[in-house]
Amino acid sequence: MTTPDTAPDEIDGAKLLDDVARVITRYVILPSTSALTAVVLWIAAPHAVPSWNCAPDW
Repeated sequence: MTTPDTAPDEIDGAKLLDDVARVITRYVILPSTSALTAVVLWIAAPHAVPSWNCAPDW
């Protein structure tokens, strides 16, 4: 079974990260907004590795 490509051509990264943060805060209590930022970036980082020139081998 094939599925049509429904992904948009461009993704608004800031909106995506804001959406991830919003979902996290619905279910997780964190000590600060800095901790929230760290968690969001931790989640996003593995998906961005192919775009980096140098990254750890995950």
